Formats: sequence, C-alpha cells, structure tokens
Amino acid sequence: MNFHMPHPIRRQIHLFPVFLKFQRLLCLLFLSSVCIALGGTMAGAVTLDVCPSACTYSAIQAAVDVAASGDVIDIGPGTYVEVVQVNIPNLSFVGAGSASTIVEGPLSAFVFNASAGDASLNGVTLHSQVTGSCIQNYADLVVRDSILENCSNDLNGGGIYTSGDLVLERVTVLASHLHYSQINSIEGRGGGLFVDGNPIRGGPTVRIYDSAFGANEALYGGGIYIGSGAKVYIDGTIFSDNSAHDSTGLLPYTGRGGAIRTFGELHVTNSTFFYNWADLFGGAIAVNWGSAPVYIATSVLFENFTNGETFTAGGLPSGGGLYVESGGEVNVFGTEFYGNRSGYGGGIGVYNLLQQGTVNLVQGSLAYNTADGDGGGLWVYGGNVTVNTSTVSLNLAKGNGGGAYGAYGSGIIDFKSSTIVDNLAYGTGGGLNANSMSLRNSILARNNASIANATGSTDDCNQSFDSRDHNLVGTVDGCGVLNLLPNDLSGTDTALLDPQLGPLTDSDGGIEAGTYTHVHIPLTGSPLVDSGLRCANLDQNGNRRPVDGGTGTRQCDRGAEELNAGCGSPVPTTALEPLDSGSNVALQPLFVWEPKAGANTYNVKLATQPPPFGTSIVAEVSGITATHWKPEVTLLSNQVYYWQVRAFSLCGGTKKSEVFSFTTS
Repeated sequence: MNFHMPHPIRRQIHLFPVFLKFQRLLCLLFLSSVCIALGGTMAGAVTLDVCPSACTYSAIQAAVDVAASGDVIDIGPGTYVEVVQVNIPNLSFVGAGSASTIVEGPLSAFVFNASAGDASLNGVTLHSQVTGSCIQNYADLVVRDSILENCSNDLNGGGIYTSGDLVLERVTVLASHLHYSQINSIEGRGGGLFVDGNPIRGGPTVRIYDSAFGANEALYGGGIYIGSGAKVYIDGTIFSDNSAHDSTGLLPYTGRGGAIRTFGELHVTNSTFFYNWADLFGGAIAVNWGSAPVYIATSVLFENFTNGETFTAGGLPSGGGLYVESGGEVNVFGTEFYGNRSGYGGGIGVYNLLQQGTVNLVQGSLAYNTADGDGGGLWVYGGNVTVNTSTVSLNLAKGNGGGAYGAYGSGIIDFKSSTIVDNLAYGTGGGLNANSMSLRNSILARNNASIANATGSTDDCNQSFDSRDHNLVGTVDGCGVLNLLPNDLSGTDTALLDPQLGPLTDSDGGIEAGTYTHVHIPLTGSPLVDSGLRCANLDQNGNRRPVDGGTGTRQCDRGAEELNAGCGSPVPTTALEPLDSGSNVALQPLFVWEPKAGANTYNVKLATQPPPFGTSIVAEVSGITATHWKPEVTLLSNQVYYWQVRAFSLCGGTKKSEVFSFTTS
C-alpha cells in the first residue's frame, strides 16, 4: 500500500541578503536608532537559507542558532544528518517537499523545546537512525505536508512524542516503532504518535487532518496512544496495518489498540481504519478506563482484528473493530463496522462490568464481522449499550450470539428502530443471546443458530427480551418468557414471519468514510411498511421519516431503513473551534465543526457582519466533505467575525447552523 500523500509545489521564499542579518544584529546592539537609520525594524523576520552547498548555511542547526523569533528557515533539497534543537519561538521550517528534503536524526530529527512555541515544519521527510522520536515536541507545533518514516524510540512515541499542542495536516507517519523492554509492560506506547496527557491541568490538544498512519507498531496504540487529560481530534485520516503487538511473547497484558488506544478525549470523523490489529483488545481502537468522552462519526472500520481466539493471561481477546472499557460515554454515529474479527465481539467488544460506562451506536452498521467465541457483531459484558437506527447483519459467532451477545451481569442492550437479520451462531442465539435486552420498533428475523434449547430453536434469540412494542420477530421459539405487546408481530419455528427485506446493500456502492452505511430496505408490501411507531426523524442513511410507504398511511416503518424515504435535511451543526463567542482567536484560525446526521457536504461563510452577510464576506468555501476549513486569509486584529455552516444531504436537503461569532486577538 502506498501511504505517500500529495504535497503542494514548494513555496518560493525570498532569500534575504546577509546585510539584513547584519542589520538585525546592529539593531540588537545599538537599539532602535540604528534600526531606523538602516531602514529596518526589530520585528522584521528574515529567511535563512540552508542547503548542502552554495547556501549561507549547510546545516539546519547552524541556521537555528542565529535565528530570531518569526524567522523562516528555508531547507533546500538534500539529506541532513543532525539533531535539530529548537529553543526559539515562532520559527518556520520550510523544506523543498517531502521527496527532496530529508532529515535523518542520529537520535531525534527535531526537538522542539518548551521555549519554541508556535513553530511550524513543512515539506520534509524525517527518519531517526537509532532511537529517538523523529519529532519531540514540548511546545506548540504545526506539521504540514511531511512524511515521518522508520522512526523509533526506546520508550514512547516512535514517530512523534508530544506534550505540547500539535497540529498535523497532510502528514504520513509510516513504519515507526518502539524498542521496548522485555520485562516492562509500561513502556511501548504510541508507535506513530504518543500524546503525553496531563490529567491534572488537562491537555495537550492534538488535531490531525487529512493524514495517514501506516504500519506503525507498539505494545499499546500502534498508530496513536492518547494519555489521560489529552484531547485529540482526527478528521479525514487513514489508519492501515498498524499493530499493538508484543513481539517478545513475554508481556501478556499488552497488545491494545492496533491503530489507537485512548485514555483521553477522542473525536474521530470521516476516517478509515483497515487491516489494523492487536494481540488482545481493539484491533482498530481501544478505549480504556477513565471517563473522557469518545466520539466516532461517519467513519469506516473494516477488516481489523485481534490476534487471539481464547482466554489468555491478559484477558479475553475482544473488539475486532472497537473495544470499550471505560466509565465514560462513547458515541458512534454513522459508522460502518465491516469484516472485523476477534475472539469476542467481532465488530465491537464492550467490557464495562466495573466501569458502568455507556456506548451508543446510532445510524451505523455491523456487518460481516466474526467472533471466534461469542458476539459476532457485538459482545457486551457490563455497561449499557444502545443500538439506535442501525443494522446488524451477516455476522458470525462460532460460539453464541451471531448478531449480539450480552454476558450475565451486563447492563441493558437496548435496540431502537434497528434491524437484526441474517446472522449466524454455531451455538445458541443466531440473532441475539443476551441476559438483558430490550427492543422497540425493531426487526429480529432470518437469523440461524445451530443449537436449540428446551422451548425450540434459538435462531432469532436465546433468552427473553423486553418488548417496547412495534417489533417484528421471525420466530419467538427459544426466546424464553416474553412480554409481547399488541403491536408486535411474531412467528414461530413452524410459521416463520418473513420481514420481506431486500439484500444488504450500500446505497452508493462502496465502503469508505463519509458514505452510506449498509442497510436492508423493506420491499413493497412488507409487513414492516407503515406499521411502526416512535422512530427517529431520520432513517439509518439520513433520509426523512416517517413517509407513506404506499399504504396510504404516513407512519414509520419498523427497523432501521424507511421505504420510499424522502430527502432528509441534515441536522444543523455546532461549532467546535473557534468556540461561539470566543475571544483572543488567532488571525489565521482553523474552523472546526461537528458532523451531524444526514450531512454529506458543507458550505462555510466568514464575514465581518451578521447575516445577511452581503459584501462583508471575507472568505467562503463550498462543497467540502471535511468538517474543518482553514481560509487563506489573515484576519484583522481585535475584530469581531461571524461564521455559519450550511450542511447538505446527498439528496440535496439543506440546513443552516446558527451564526457563530468570535473576536480575534
């Protein structure tokens, strides 16, 4: 797989003559009168040129040693073997592009110390020859259009170690790893990136946009490890072939989070995770302990896996796509779990027995996932899980619970307006096998199980469930004691009730972040059509409901998807950055907003006056799929600005956000 990201043409930078450097030195020595006489100011930044030959400097460190705050260090094509120590604030390092400017650190390539605030690094490739993260960041750093490859460290953060705020834009972190001890399982965190959180004062904040993490390895968090107190925002990023793996075989409690392991706050949007794996928990993502919120939206996790089938000294291998062991709230919206595998919970594994956290899966799908034990799509052992307006289909459990399994002592698994069909268990409960579960306006049918119980087959369910009305169950035999309500539809082993659903389909024909998730659409004449109640305003793929499905009655369909659904309008978005009514905002801010149900693209306007914006618009963008935008303008200081996001659904429905405002620094 090629992880190389496109990079812009090298920015042309004017090279100031040596005279200007001499002028600045005179300014410092003889104060402002000399500066005025020479026609310059102390605030004037200069560009320091670096290249192997014919430039003022042949080493990057040599340029840094004479630089002042605000200077630009232009690094020409070539390979530079050095450790660059940065102690001066507000320096910009600009390479000739990642294919041309290469920095190989004997240890780290770049170290941004605490005094090096507001630094930036663009257009380079970094390697570390021995041990030392390619970047060590203790300041505020922005990295763009760069590649970090074959980096390593003895402890944490093979590619990047950061305890300061960090922004990565169009950055590839590839094949980075850790030289961890064979006897200390506390080491080895974050093969690609280690975010050193501070649980007392909070932070740092890390933002990752349009980037890639590939083939990185660690004991915990093969791609990224997020410490307690940190906040990480990820949008439009690919994670592939990362692993949380103990190559020594001596550390049984390791191997958690093939792509990401987090103890901090995590927001993931429009991102793709595939072929990541872990020895134990979370082939793609592992959420562990603490109470920090986690939000995963409009993303895809497919063919990730954990590398075990049975109980080990470290626990039950669980969560091929996502593993949750947290006392916080985990919200997963509009996300696909497809073809993942684990010992328990092929798609999602939840082990919150002591934590009592909550997991909410909304407008998503669990399809073609496999558990070598229980819970082909979903495995729950403690905590409360809600599956709302989602599809659980074609999952396989070689034990029990083809669609979902809830262990004894678990909280409630609550299905609302969801579709659980065509799952298979080699044991009991082809569809559901749970100690405590409830269904409302949902479909549980066409599942298969190899083992029956005393009351009949367990094709659709083994053990009872609490009906909240308006469900359709193919066969209730084997389901135990039920409290079916008058509007429930049910069949038996000898008289199966067919929901008359179409095949599992992705409405736009592909598996990629930000597109439709897989659904079964009711067929014309299905008993599901116009017979449900108490559904959300949008179906699984963001279409408006309820609508008349051909019966003459405008009423919800049962299950996740609506027949003949109308064009839905997206839910209005909310601002993440800058915060509404915020102050002291940078003059070149990054705008970030939350993805919302039904939204496919966004238009954004930025103006100096509230609506109608008219001629006060200073920047705008249309038709972007990302949930962030950085306009190419410099704003005025101490000025109030107004911005608004307009979301569009795939069918053209639209909804404006509120008008947000902020004041610049």
